[in-house]
Amino acid sequence: NGLQFNNVSSYTQSIVIGLILILAVAFDRWLKSRVRR
Repeated sequence: NGLQFNNVSSYTQSIVIGLILILAVAFDRWLKSRVRR
């Protein structure tokens, strides 16, 4: 994991990973809603 090399705490790491997952899901839903139209 690239974040570990920057001395990022595991707490911050989990927040970043959670944000990325939320953004990925939101982006995926947005794309699918555009395709349907």
